[in-house]
Amino acid sequence: MSKPHDSIQVAAQILTQGGVIAYPAEACFGLGCDPHDKQAVARIRALKNRPPTQGFILVADRFDRLLPYLEWDTLDSSQQERIEASWPGPTTWLVPASSRAGAELTGKHDTLAVRVSAFATLRALCQCAQSAIVSSSANFQGQPPLIYAADVSDAFADEIDYIIDLPVQGLAKPSQIIDARTLSILRE
Repeated sequence: MSKPHDSIQVAAQILTQGGVIAYPAEACFGLGCDPHDKQAVARIRALKNRPPTQGFILVADRFDRLLPYLEWDTLDSSQQERIEASWPGPTTWLVPASSRAGAELTGKHDTLAVRVSAFATLRALCQCAQSAIVSSSANFQGQPPLIYAADVSDAFADEIDYIIDLPVQGLAKPSQIIDARTLSILRE
């Protein structure tokens, strides 16, 4: 049996080579890819039958991996401090997006959903890949997210390149999503 670190290294290598993986996140499995790889992002969109108007989340192990995708300086200092105080943790923020993010990641929005995770497995994956990663729950549009690797395999095994067979963190629900500019809560 492979060690957890081995499976994370394999997954990170697949990400950097343009692959799509499934990985355990805070509350469910996610489908992920390198945010620079438009073909991989398109594969996830197609797998989930996700409309092009809907954006994705980027997750990272540290804030500086997200910064190139954001117009961080458009937020005032209190907005920035509120976000920084919530990370690492299970809060996703909608932050004004830079042109580097592109419509592939933002959909029809001028913001990008971003999170610095506190979950050790997800942090190790981003560290190994030396990148933020696209994150979308491992499920088909309108279906509940999958929380076990075996269910992800049943649903997506022929369509994705690798599954990290480790448990999710165990939170009861996916990350809260808050608009950084308005403080509106889009997902509890």
